[in-house]
Amino acid sequence: MHPDIRGHVRYKMKNGMLAVLPLPGQFRSIVGHIVDISGSGLALRHTDEIPVHLKRGDLILMGHEDREDQVLEIPARLVYEKEQAEGYRSGFQFGELSSEQVSQLACFIQSNVEPATALAKP
Repeated sequence: MHPDIRGHVRYKMKNGMLAVLPLPGQFRSIVGHIVDISGSGLALRHTDEIPVHLKRGDLILMGHEDREDQVLEIPARLVYEKEQAEGYRSGFQFGELSSEQVSQLACFIQSNVEPATALAKP
């Protein structure tokens, strides 16, 4: 865990945590592994390049637990995308969240972080 430049604590996610970015007007989505997450955004590792024209979208976050609240849709905007050896790493900043989404996001983070960071408070 480490504070990001926006002042929120970032939490390393368990392996296998996924996020999906549906591509508007297309019958496909970008699927990637969540690297880390905070109350204001996340880093995503994926194999397909995100179209240049896509600046905003809804990220669908999927947790490990078998509960309904472990699938969460969050408005986000693409902040950066870097090409890496095995694909891409992209950073997303979350958009305006309702109080219910803030609460759901906090539960999602607490349920799906690496054990070493599970006790840290955002």
